[in-house]
Amino acid sequence: MPPAGYGKTTLVTEWLHDVTRPVAWLSLDEHDNDPTRFLAYLIAALRQIDAGLGATTEALLQSPQPPPPEMILTSLINELAAISFPFILALDDYHVIRLPAIHQQHAFLLEHQPPHMHQVIVTREDPPLPISRLRARGQVEEIRQDDLRFTAGETAEFLHRVMGLDLAADEIAALESRTEGWAAGLQLAALSLQGQADARRFVQAFAGSNRYILDYLFDEVLQQQSAAVQDFLLQTSILDRLSAPLCEAVTGHSDSQHLLETFEQANLFIVPLDQSRSWYRYHHLFSDLLRHRLRTTQAQSHQQTGIVPSEALLHQRASQWYETEDNLPDAIQHALSAADQERAAKLISQVSRKMVGRGEIVTLLHWCRALPDEVLRAQPVACLDYSWALILAGQHDAAASCLRYVEQAAQDDVALLGETLSAQAQIARTKGDYARTIELAQRALSLLPQTDPQPRSLAALTLGLAYSDCGNMLAAEQAFMEADRAAQQAGGDSVRLMALAFLSSIQAARGQLHRSAEMARQALQLGRGLPALASVHSVLSALLYEWNDLEASAEHLRQALELSQHGGHLEVQLTAYRGLAWIKQAQGDAAAANAALQTADDLVR
Repeated sequence: MPPAGYGKTTLVTEWLHDVTRPVAWLSLDEHDNDPTRFLAYLIAALRQIDAGLGATTEALLQSPQPPPPEMILTSLINELAAISFPFILALDDYHVIRLPAIHQQHAFLLEHQPPHMHQVIVTREDPPLPISRLRARGQVEEIRQDDLRFTAGETAEFLHRVMGLDLAADEIAALESRTEGWAAGLQLAALSLQGQADARRFVQAFAGSNRYILDYLFDEVLQQQSAAVQDFLLQTSILDRLSAPLCEAVTGHSDSQHLLETFEQANLFIVPLDQSRSWYRYHHLFSDLLRHRLRTTQAQSHQQTGIVPSEALLHQRASQWYETEDNLPDAIQHALSAADQERAAKLISQVSRKMVGRGEIVTLLHWCRALPDEVLRAQPVACLDYSWALILAGQHDAAASCLRYVEQAAQDDVALLGETLSAQAQIARTKGDYARTIELAQRALSLLPQTDPQPRSLAALTLGLAYSDCGNMLAAEQAFMEADRAAQQAGGDSVRLMALAFLSSIQAARGQLHRSAEMARQALQLGRGLPALASVHSVLSALLYEWNDLEASAEHLRQALELSQHGGHLEVQLTAYRGLAWIKQAQGDAAAANAALQTADDLVR
């Protein structure tokens, strides 16, 4: 794939401008290495095609216990398939994505996307996607570095028509040869030549590797700008995206919109991100060089503007602006870049609860790990949510250590102490300490106020599971009913679904088959494809088997297996294969019954 400076994004944006089908454009950056955030941004981009797209998928994504990514993507693919016209999804700067889980999600989408959907991926390097398989099927077109090199004729046209330079043929040939058709090098050379009295001497001196050329030409271009413009370029280089209000907040320049539009007209390495020219970004090479220069010239005095502010101060200004715009993720990122750890911790505490609920665990873990322990512990709410993120990531010992500090800080905050005990109960259950789980969950419920139903529903669910694990079904039923009531108050469909699934199972064990079926069907209406429905389908299958409706019973087992395989619920799979064996035996198909039992045996092994 072509490296930086070969005009990949420019080529794609120009091509997309001329196509007749709708386009969803998503510009990626390094902060998008979070599977949940990536999917959320993907849905937001696709809504450029259809404003109502992704409603069901987004509900799954934002549920308290989101289903596996493949299930979420399957929902999204179904919604995409319902679109009646061809469209394009364009992903810019895909090379910044490093997380294997995101590449797996994207590969799944590529393999299953509807035929009227096409993707354009702009990247500096080959992504870890099934490109070879798509190539073998004839389903991919590739444009690589050699395709993007400027030929001699293209170089001449660019220098004459676009940059307005009148150069001799040998001078054009020299520039083309020394840049090897590299678009960024040619553009910098042309910008530099615009300020040269002796073009021939400049071209003769123009030599060296791409890195040398870039540094040399950058100096030439930057020195041609006024001191005020140089300051603006350096100070705004810390921003991944540029808008006039944001640039004004960072630099103090009241003419920021005019400057941005001037840069675009002058081909000064700026890329518009929307049709209204409200948001821009610098070309990545240009941005990298500006940031390097900022770090080396922060103390340099300029006659018109004084001393360039420190990089940390610029990040602080950006963080404050994003906070006023209620964009806390970007505010947090700039606070961390400014090494303003106390501010970052306070901002994290405002958004951490929502992030746990949305499943943005990777991002939350990254932020919290960037803070010193003493700073994070000074924000008990953020520390508690960090503990939940650790629990969901399977790092129980680290979560327990963090919760000890929250517990100390929560002695005067009854509600926070209750939530802390609930999290500790969840850790105890994962370790099989059911007595400890029951003790902690009961204490949590005694402390959590009735007016805060969401944490109460989680604590009650954990308590019910612990009682069920111990075989105390009466106590488990009472706990699950409490979890159901609290979840209804909180609007927590996922917790309520799990409570109903276990309540249905308890009713079936008591012989209350019709009551069990009623609760299970209620759960199915509520569940919308969540993994917890696997257990509900198993319960309904067993009931239908008792009522001799073997075909319906088998269909519910099929759905139970599909959901449990997505969710990795091994116990549900074993129950389903055992039930399938009973059904096949009752239908007189001994071979299929044995096959189902063999599959169950393989899973056990």
